[in-house]
Amino acid sequence: MNCTSSVGSTWRRIKSWLEANLPQLIDALEPGATLAELDAAEKLLGTILPRAARDSYLTHSGQKQDTPGLIDGWELLSLSRVVSQWRVWSSLLHGGAFADSVAAPEAGICSVWWSERWIPVTYDGHGNHECIDMGPSTEGSVGQIIRVWHDDPRRSVVANGYEAWLGSFADGLDAGRYVYSDDYGGLILRER
Repeated sequence: MNCTSSVGSTWRRIKSWLEANLPQLIDALEPGATLAELDAAEKLLGTILPRAARDSYLTHSGQKQDTPGLIDGWELLSLSRVVSQWRVWSSLLHGGAFADSVAAPEAGICSVWWSERWIPVTYDGHGNHECIDMGPSTEGSVGQIIRVWHDDPRRSVVANGYEAWLGSFADGLDAGRYVYSDDYGGLILRER
């Protein structure tokens, strides 16, 4: 399903850039999820995703696993991988793995090592994620995108929402700020 929202327009920009510069990454994109798949995932996650994230998953359900990283070398998680990564973290949380861990979040992020209200959307292959924060602190915004490290207490706000986050990536592509790197296994910012 292709949506007509600004997220749909953003995806058209991303795909246009990929077609012109890295057509092999087009094949790495998953087709859109169905409404039933999205509803089932949200039920498991215990939350309704922000509209922009829903629209994005209905357009492309992330990318295939074990393909070059799309977002700064990180895998854009498919809906099924979102659920599986969330389950891994939730299992660790309920098993007490983070009982002695102390987080150092930026303002706007709850001071916990992991929250079940954090929905992973990217994965770097080493346990780190960018997440939709559905349970921010009082200074934050519901739906902000945060970066979570598995072995580092830092927690940072990456964007104020999914639409801004995906749009910033598309803007970076259009501005020539991304290049493909075999060393990093995907598209990365030129500054590296």
